[in-house]
Order: sequence, then C-alpha cells, then structure tokens
Amino acid sequence: MSTRISEREWKTALTSILEELDESEYNKMLLSLHKIPKRAKTGRSKEEMPQIIIQHYGVNDSIFAIKEAMERIPRRDSAVQDLLCPFVDKLNKVLENSADVSTELETEAQTLIEHQRPVCSIANTQMCVEKKDMSEGTLVKVQSDVVQTRRHNRTDKSKWGRDSPGMQNQKINGCQQASIYSAEKKEISKQKEEKKQKREQETDKLKNIIRELKEERERETDELKNIIRELKEERERETDELKNIIRELKEERERETDELKNIIRELKEERDKCVSELTKRIDAAESRIAEQEEREIAVTKMLHHTLCQKTQLEERCENLEKHYRANNLRIHSVPEKCEGNNIVGFVETLIRENLDVKGEIHIERAHRVNRQKKNDIRPRSIMVRFQNYSVTERVLQAAWAKKDIRVNDSRIYFNSDFTTKVFKVHAQYRKVRKQLKDKNIKSRIISRARLRIFEKNGNIKVFDNPQAAAEGLREFGINMEIPAGELDLESQLQAASSRK
Repeated sequence: MSTRISEREWKTALTSILEELDESEYNKMLLSLHKIPKRAKTGRSKEEMPQIIIQHYGVNDSIFAIKEAMERIPRRDSAVQDLLCPFVDKLNKVLENSADVSTELETEAQTLIEHQRPVCSIANTQMCVEKKDMSEGTLVKVQSDVVQTRRHNRTDKSKWGRDSPGMQNQKINGCQQASIYSAEKKEISKQKEEKKQKREQETDKLKNIIRELKEERERETDELKNIIRELKEERERETDELKNIIRELKEERERETDELKNIIRELKEERDKCVSELTKRIDAAESRIAEQEEREIAVTKMLHHTLCQKTQLEERCENLEKHYRANNLRIHSVPEKCEGNNIVGFVETLIRENLDVKGEIHIERAHRVNRQKKNDIRPRSIMVRFQNYSVTERVLQAAWAKKDIRVNDSRIYFNSDFTTKVFKVHAQYRKVRKQLKDKNIKSRIISRARLRIFEKNGNIKVFDNPQAAAEGLREFGINMEIPAGELDLESQLQAASSRK
C-alpha cells in the first residue's frame, strides 16, 4: 500500500476546507500563514489560495500549517476535520516509517560491529544472519546452528581412545562450515558497506532537510520582520491620518462655533430691533386707543343724551297721540257699502237709533280705515271723530251697556281708537282672553293697555303690562308667551356699541 500523499488530492481537500470558512475565519487563517507574503494574500480568491499555500509550504508542511490554523481559529467541527484528518493521519504514518528505517539502520550497524569480533571456536556458537531487502521492505532470516561437538568428542574419545569416526566426520563438517562462515563474513562485510553508504546518504538527506529548515526559518523570520515593519509603518500612517482627521474636526468645530456665535449675535440684534419697533407700535396703539376711548366716552355721553331725548320724545308723542285719538272711536264689523254716500249721517243715525244717545252729537268726520284687500271678506272698520271727548265717552258707555248691536243682521262692536303701541299690547292679550273665555272667566282691556280679570269668586285682578299678566295668568293654568320688554337706557347703549 502506497504511503505517498497526492498533491492533487490535498489541493482538492484544501479548497473544500477554505469554502467551509466564513470571511472572518478565512482572514484569521491567512494571518497565521507567515511564510506567504502579504502581497500574495491580497486580492486572492479562495480557489487560488490552495495553490499558493502549497507553493510556499509544500505538501507535507502545508498539512501541518492548516492543522495549526484550524486549531487557532478554532474550527474543530466535523465539516473541516473530516476533510483534514485523513491527510494528517497519512502524514504521521509516513513519518513513523521513516523513524523505523532509521532505527533498523542503527541496529544493523551494531550487529556488524559485533560480528567483527574473532570467533575462537565453532562449538556453542549460534550464528544468525538477517538480510533485509530494502527495496521491498521484507526481512529474510537465515539461521545456522552449530552442533555442540565438544561434548560429543569428549564422549567418543573416552570410548574409543582415539578420534572416533564421528569425530572425523565432524572435523570434515567443521572445515566445510568454516568455508561457509568465510563466505558469509564476506557477504556481511559487503552488506555493511552498503548499509554504511545508505546511512551516509540518509545523513546527507537529514543535513539537507535541517539546512532547508534553517533557511525556511530564516526566511520566515525575515518575512515576520517585514510584516512587523509594515504593520508599524501602517500604524504610524494610520496614526498620522487620525491626527489629521482630529485636527480637521477641531478646525471644523471651531468654524461652526464661530458661525453659530455670529448667527446668535445677528438673531439678538434682530430681536432687539423687533422689540424696539414693537414697543414703538404698542405705544402708538395705546395712545390711539386712549384717544379712541376718550372719543367713545364722549360719543357714549352724547348717545345717552340722545337716547334720553328720544325716550322723552316718544313718551310725548305717545301722550299727544293718545290725546288726539281720545275723541275717536272705531266701529267694527259694519258691512261694506251699507253707509251709502253719506257715512257721517249713517253713523249719526246708527248712534241715535241703536244707542239712544240724546243731545247734540257733533261728528267731525268719519271714514273707512285703509283700503279693501283682495280676497278679504272681512269689512273694514269705520273711524269716527267727535268734536267733544264727552260725546265719545257717552257713545262708548252706551254701546258697552247695550252689548248686542246689529246692522243688517251683523253684530257690530264699538271700541276706542288706541295708539299703535296699545294695539300691539291688545294683540298680545287676544290669545289669552280667548283662553280665559274658554274657562268662563271674564276679562277686559282697560286704559293704558291694562288687563282686568273678573274671577268667579268676585275678585278682580288688574295687570299693568303683558309681563305682569304672563306671571299672574299661571295661577289660572294659562301659559302666556312673555314678550320682550323695551330695553332700558343702558341696554340700548350696549346694543348701539355692539352695532358699531
């Protein structure tokens, strides 16, 4: 069985081992291979590195180098060790065989030295000759036994008194054996010379190996020194680069700090400018506001005075209108066109015949109120103005006393001529009076828009305005919408200010 390691098989296995390594493990392995120069490692792929490793280490040394690198990484898993261990075991066997050959050579040399001693006698001698076929690696052992003849010779001599025939035969055999021994001695000398030459060759080989190892160690030492020198130079270069970077960063930081200071200074100046401008504008606004407030106070006073005059004038107008309308009365529900062309005569006849009013009735004028609206079947009221207020009161009292007054089978009603304000109050009372009538409670609107209620127990209640009426009518179970009263003077001033 051949113990030689195939370079092609080892290269294939080494390629597979490198494929199992990741990037960091691969870089650690390259750092542990000191024999290979740095330039030979740089830029090489995993497919190219096996050939480079074998070129610089050789087959046998590369196996041990890879084994040590896998121990350092470490990669002791089966994926790597199954590829590496067969070659390590095979290399160990080769080294063991070399050690056995060296041991055998030493043993044979010692045997040859012992055979060079003189042989005194053939008796009690046992000679063993071992021949080794170096090319095949097999040992042939040849053994010759010399019969102990001395004891037999003594026995025969005592028996025969002379040399016996056996002794003579033994002497002949002894001569033959001596010639054989001489031939074997020459053969042994020849073998000893051959072994000596082989040993010298092995010694030369060992010396060459030692010299190669020393040269390789020196080469590795030089490479390590170069690597250390390169690392130192690279470290110094990186240190200089870091110093330059730090210096640039410091300069950039100082420059940015100066820029920030300038920006802050500009912002402060702009802020001060804005504050100054805003202060001026606020002062101007405050002065304008003060002036506006003064004007507003003056306007408010003027408006207050105007509203007071307006209220007084409205009250005076209301009073004047009341006095003007005091001589008037209204006749409602008089059918249209029944008065003919003389409405004053018609009214005078109506009052005398239906109300039995005696004395002079001086009617200043009489007329229908407003125009007839389309699709309006209700007759218009007749406005009658008397020259004397007493006549107006007598007519109203007579009409209210008689109650049922008819013209052409139509019931007519007499009422005072109120102002617009009073008419609005009457409109508010109209719905309430209807509810009171449903409850059999009598009510009447008297002067100054007051509501009078006649209770069933004989009590009389008078409400001066719609607000008071809405509150009082709750006792009778009637809910009256509380109309919005007139705004007082202060409310009118606030409303006027909000409109502005």
